[in-house]
Amino acid sequence: MVYASLSFAALVVLTCAAGCRSGKNGSADADATARADEVADPRAYVRAAYLQHPAPWAGTADYNLDDTALLDEIIDEAMRTRRRQWKGTLPSAKKELDAFIQLSKGMYTTALLATPERRARVETLIRERFAQPKVTTNGGEVVADMGLAAATFENARIGWELRASLHVERNELASAEVNRAFCLLEKAPPASVRVVRVTLPLGKIRRTLTYRYPRHGDRLELTEKESYVSRKAIGGLDQFCKGRVATHSSDMVSTSAERWEELLQ
Repeated sequence: MVYASLSFAALVVLTCAAGCRSGKNGSADADATARADEVADPRAYVRAAYLQHPAPWAGTADYNLDDTALLDEIIDEAMRTRRRQWKGTLPSAKKELDAFIQLSKGMYTTALLATPERRARVETLIRERFAQPKVTTNGGEVVADMGLAAATFENARIGWELRASLHVERNELASAEVNRAFCLLEKAPPASVRVVRVTLPLGKIRRTLTYRYPRHGDRLELTEKESYVSRKAIGGLDQFCKGRVATHSSDMVSTSAERWEELLQ
């Protein structure tokens, strides 16, 4: 009986010891998981996320201002706005930081246009990108993406919009600029299709035009976002670079084939 009691006591001691070790291991695993979810530099993490967020008025993050002072200003303002939730300091857990970014990223894209100085800087970025298109290769196509047509900003009733644009005022997409972009692609591989993309800022609507020049068939294709397609036989890329093409925004969707022929003369 004494032997049995001793054995039972030993079993209890061993079980408790194993349980304690298991509890310690579980606690250590939880601590390791928590550490893995921690962000070493929360402010830098939030800044990077803001810079990757597409501005609604542009449809891209290409025109975001990489300005540390501005980014920190937005972070501080967001913390003040939700001071009860964040208690004046940025969280370090990735999940909480992602929630903070989701709630505050719109403040950054709005702040880009909040002062005349910032608007001027954004407009400069748009003009520079328009003058030096981003050239990429996609399969058999070489694409020159000019981004947004050069424009200025105006404060609308429910938010910032792209308003003033020479292209909109003239009611046309200037042929000289499209020709220039095509000529940049003149040395593209022989089998490639040359493509030029331009996005027109028409109030709240962004309309992307795509110009294609297939290598075979000597044709210029103009496709509009609503899938309207017009084709015009031309003599070759060299002649096209020296020629002129003008498309009127009011004619983009419902223009007859005869009208397109006239526009593409």
